[in-house]
Amino acid sequence: MNFSTLLGFIGALAVFLHSVLTSTSNRGVFLNEHGIIIVMGGTLTAGAICFPLFRMFKLALMAFKKMLFGQQIDYRATIKQMVEMADKVRTDPNFLKKEVGVIRQPFLKESISLVNDGFPEDQIREILETRIATHKSRNNNETKIFQTMAKFPPAFGLLGTTLGMIALLQELGTEDAVKKIGPAMAIGLVATMYGITLSNFVFIPIAENLAEKNREDTTLRKIILEGVLMLKSRMHPLLIEEKLNSYLLPSERISLRGGGSGDSGRKAA
Repeated sequence: MNFSTLLGFIGALAVFLHSVLTSTSNRGVFLNEHGIIIVMGGTLTAGAICFPLFRMFKLALMAFKKMLFGQQIDYRATIKQMVEMADKVRTDPNFLKKEVGVIRQPFLKESISLVNDGFPEDQIREILETRIATHKSRNNNETKIFQTMAKFPPAFGLLGTTLGMIALLQELGTEDAVKKIGPAMAIGLVATMYGITLSNFVFIPIAENLAEKNREDTTLRKIILEGVLMLKSRMHPLLIEEKLNSYLLPSERISLRGGGSGDSGRKAA
C-alpha cells in the first residue's frame, strides 16, 4: 500500500474538518442541502455529459487502486536486473529464453519475448515504441478526465452562491431584511466552499498523482526498450550499465563494477 497517498487523503480530510469545526459555532450551516446538490449533482451531471458515466466510475476505482496499491517503480532495480541478464547472456546464449518465464515486469517480459522470437532490432524498436506511446496516451486520457472534472465544482459552487444572492436580494425590501443578510450570505457561500474543496482536495491531487505515475512508467519503459535492444546486440554489461544510468541523476545511478552495486532498493515494479 502507498501510505504517502493514504496519509495525504487523511490529512486533507482532517484539514477540512478542522477548518469547518473551528470556524463557527453554528456548524449546521455547512450542511446546506442547496449547496451540496448544486455542486455534487452539477459536477456529476456535467461529467456524464463529457464522458460515459460507467467509464467515470470505473476510472475512479482504477485510480484509487493505482494510487493506494500500485507498486512503486524502481529504476535502479530494473537497470541492475538488465545488467545482470547481459552478463549471463555472455556465457549462456540461451539464457533469455529460459529467463522469460520468470520475469515479473510485464513490459520487460514482452520485450524479451520479441527478442526470443528473432525479430530484427529495428522492428523491435518500432513495436515497443508504439506500445509505449499507446500506453502513455491511455494514461494521459485518464489524467485528462480528472483534470476536466476539477473545472466543474468551483463553477457550480459559484452558481450556488449566485442563486443564494438572488434569493437574498429579493428579501431586501421585506421586514427584518437586515437581520437576514448575514445568515443568507453564509448559506450562499457554502456552495463555493464545497466547490473549492472538491476540486482542490480531490480531483486536482488525483490528476497530478496519475500524471506523475504516467511519467515514471514511461521512463521505465524507455529504459527497458534501450536495455533489451542492447541485450539483443550482446553489448558489454558495463556499456549497458552506463547507457541506462543516463536516465538517472548522478546520485541515483548504480555501479556494478568489481561485483559491487549500489543499493537497488525495492524490486522492479
